[in-house]
Amino acid sequence: MKSLLILLFAAGLTGTALAASAPKRVLLVTTTTGFRHSSIPVGEQVLRELAAKSGEFAIISTSESPDYPTYPEPGKQGGTGPALDAQVGKVLAPLMSVEALKTYDAIVFLSTVGQLPLPDMDAFFAWVEGGGAVIGIHAATDSLHGTPRYARMMGGAFDFHGKQAVGEVVTMDPGHAGAMGWGATRSLHEEFYIFKLYDRSRVRSVLSMNRRPDDGRGEAGAAGHFPVSWARSEGKGRIFYTALGHREDVWDPVAMPPGAKERMNSPEVALAFQTHLLGGIRWALGLAPGESIPQPQ
Repeated sequence: MKSLLILLFAAGLTGTALAASAPKRVLLVTTTTGFRHSSIPVGEQVLRELAAKSGEFAIISTSESPDYPTYPEPGKQGGTGPALDAQVGKVLAPLMSVEALKTYDAIVFLSTVGQLPLPDMDAFFAWVEGGGAVIGIHAATDSLHGTPRYARMMGGAFDFHGKQAVGEVVTMDPGHAGAMGWGATRSLHEEFYIFKLYDRSRVRSVLSMNRRPDDGRGEAGAAGHFPVSWARSEGKGRIFYTALGHREDVWDPVAMPPGAKERMNSPEVALAFQTHLLGGIRWALGLAPGESIPQPQ
């Protein structure tokens, strides 16, 4: 009997260890009801590669749904309306239902654009506040503009952008996993967002710019705080956002935007971005260090 109890106890410990080491489940949402970023396929591939290399999380993607919409040509503005809403709804309904949400540790919104028809908005926010993680990439802040609660949760909303330009992105929190590998400062060619509904006192700044890039909007070189990446808490949940990721050559060391004759970013920039993004995902999942308490102003 004593031997049996020892065996059962050992089996219980083994089961606990196996459960603890099981990869986190991450839903990757790539659906859009507006502009379709051409970098989404490259972004999805990179995220899958990061997941495989880390072994800490697994990707479940909306693109795997048999009802995945036939979107307009990447890089073009898509038509919105009942037909597209119905297609997107068929994808999101089973993947983001109340029961499905319980199976995820995190949700990544990868350059989603538009008023996505989430099947149960209240259930989604309850899932976040209960401990779910949300990782927003680039146009994730250009989503759900008709849902102010989403912008508050995310920490800000896309307002506008100028032309693509070179920006000097500085590290605001060297101890945060989302800043690891970035260095004190790094320049890159990107489409930089200007935000509305952003309150610096509600987020932990991870990356930012101290000067406005020369994006053709007339304020080139203006000093200020121009956020690029941040972290925050929402109840028991964690939110990580990065505005980077518009261009394929930001994502990948060899990829280029369609029609481009040369890369505007070095392979080192892409590798630094991947490290930044992986660190942010791992932090949101509770696997890497970092604070969500806003820095003193």
